[in-house]
Amino acid sequence: MRETEKKPAISLLDRVRCGLGTKLIVLLLGAMMVIFALLGYLTIRLQRQHLEAATLLSAERISDIIRRNTSDYMLRNDRDGLHHAISAMASEPGVVRVRVFDRQGNISYSSDASEIDRAVDKDAEACYGCHAHQQTLTHLNRPDRFRVYRAQGQRVLAIVSPIENQPDCSNAECHAHPASQQILGVLDTHLSLAHTDQQLAEG
Repeated sequence: MRETEKKPAISLLDRVRCGLGTKLIVLLLGAMMVIFALLGYLTIRLQRQHLEAATLLSAERISDIIRRNTSDYMLRNDRDGLHHAISAMASEPGVVRVRVFDRQGNISYSSDASEIDRAVDKDAEACYGCHAHQQTLTHLNRPDRFRVYRAQGQRVLAIVSPIENQPDCSNAECHAHPASQQILGVLDTHLSLAHTDQQLAEG
């Protein structure tokens, strides 16, 4: 009878141990899932940051190339040549629009001929960064030179670059600017983020 009475006690102990083991396994699995999810989130976030940084660097390089390629036309005051060069660069893959503002915020040149000679909204356009911070473009922080907006169902990255008064320009006979005039205008380059967004979605 004593052996028979001990069996329920042993069975109850086994059940308690089994219950604790199951709870421990569930807790460990839950903790592992949380850790893996956190690591995955941090990895994706880090990958996104690297891709966005690479995109901004690429945008700066493209803008600099356009500025260098158009500087010769500006020095000669070749308006037709400058407009043709801007239109040709805007037709390259990934380039949405290229335009040049004067110091007053008027669009002097643009790959979209319909907006030439129009004044931009200084509170909503490329001028905002300078006017909001009340400083010249040359002293504007790098992130403030960029802006992102949506157009035709895709995100577009726009970057503004100063067109500085070089000695060749201030000494030019055709359209000389005083050496004290530091900034002659602004180059506004718009690039498609469709490829970048596709990579982010696949990542």
